[in-house]
Amino acid sequence: MDLFPALQTKLIKQVSGFTLIELMVVVSLIAIMFSIGLASYNTFNRNQILQQAAEETRSNLRLAQNYALVGQKPAGCAGLTLKGYNFVTTVHTYSINAVCSDDSISGPIKTVDLSSKNISISVNPNPPATIVFLVLARGVDTGNVQDKTITLSTPSGLNRVIEISTEGVIKLRTQ
Repeated sequence: MDLFPALQTKLIKQVSGFTLIELMVVVSLIAIMFSIGLASYNTFNRNQILQQAAEETRSNLRLAQNYALVGQKPAGCAGLTLKGYNFVTTVHTYSINAVCSDDSISGPIKTVDLSSKNISISVNPNPPATIVFLVLARGVDTGNVQDKTITLSTPSGLNRVIEISTEGVIKLRTQ
């Protein structure tokens, strides 16, 4: 019953879809956009992990400072006078310890390991890598230097700096 069967066959062949080259171009563009987005996300994620670690470190510095300000004496200093609280760093960890009057260490009160986050810690000027918060608002013993800085860094070159002055001001330097 078809009046023009040859014309219908020709029209069907002309409207058959996309060529392989067109599909490959579209897939390639999608892959490029996805890889750019993934790289941006990974950079953002590393930056957020570092920022969180810096804020936690600043918070723990303030914890040690507050313990010293109120003179909170741990059981390890029983019978002794509390000298202060120290903040001791190694390459990937830091800890808060109480320092008694005979220079004995009680603690650690708190220890944080940043190696699982691939973050390293450095203190400048170094040595010592210890900051002592003295009791009853007598300031900070930074080891014969004016101020100390703690730098948290990642292998990719991101870093955050926390400044501690001899007066006890703790600041997270913004980037």
